[in-house]
Amino acid sequence: MDDRRGIILDKNVGLDDLKSFEPKFFPDFIKFVINPKTNKVNIGMAVHAACLPEMGEKEDLIGGNIFFNDGHVVWESTLNINKGKEHDPNNRRIVIDEESIEQFNQTLKAWVNLEND
Repeated sequence: MDDRRGIILDKNVGLDDLKSFEPKFFPDFIKFVINPKTNKVNIGMAVHAACLPEMGEKEDLIGGNIFFNDGHVVWESTLNINKGKEHDPNNRRIVIDEESIEQFNQTLKAWVNLEND
């Protein structure tokens, strides 16, 4: 498999696991994609769309970044355009409405513990 596509999780991981994931494309964060319909999470890709088609159809996918310093998530990806109810007015790639984020977090947090270990 191409390392730039990341991996689909088959077990739960923590923030320390994410920090040590290789290859590391970004020093401060790791990219991820979720598919709420299938409850899949893919981590570590170079670009969010790189995990297609293994993760499902583009219209079912949501992407974001997990920051290593404190585990906070920014739901930013070109995959997110026209998804969620509200976006950052300066960047349509960022979902900002709490209801959508809560739904997305259910899938992400089923696989990833965002607390410092």
